[in-house]
Amino acid sequence: MSSALRAPNPRARLMTFAAFTFSPPSSTPASQPPRFKDLADGNILAHLMEVLSGESVQTYGKMKFPAEMRIQQIANLSVVFSFMKAHVKLVSIGPQDILEGDHKRTLGLIWTLIEHFAVIMINAHLKTDIRSYSELKETLLLWARHKASP
Repeated sequence: MSSALRAPNPRARLMTFAAFTFSPPSSTPASQPPRFKDLADGNILAHLMEVLSGESVQTYGKMKFPAEMRIQQIANLSVVFSFMKAHVKLVSIGPQDILEGDHKRTLGLIWTLIEHFAVIMINAHLKTDIRSYSELKETLLLWARHKASP
């Protein structure tokens, strides 16, 4: 497998995660690292899903903010995960993993979301019918080879 088609390393995933999820408001310094505990109440993930999908997460259940108690946090995350499962195939991750701050699974989830919605956005923009991220990578690689050939 060529290096262009390999899955990104954990550092690349973390940087993508930081750029994609924690786009800081103007009052927050851009150098602030992402904090996985910030995802525990479900608010950031709910907002991310609403922005990406254009739909309200609240249609899948009521969420409580601020969610200070663990039971409120797990309830909020369960609503977000119900919403995600309706849009994206999730494997080996659940609300408990986010609540406990499992970095590896959280980064995997964000990467899955990026892949899924990147394909949707590119299809909409280019009016194509690419069905998966791997198909998108192959298509881009073929296009680049075609453009680079004499």
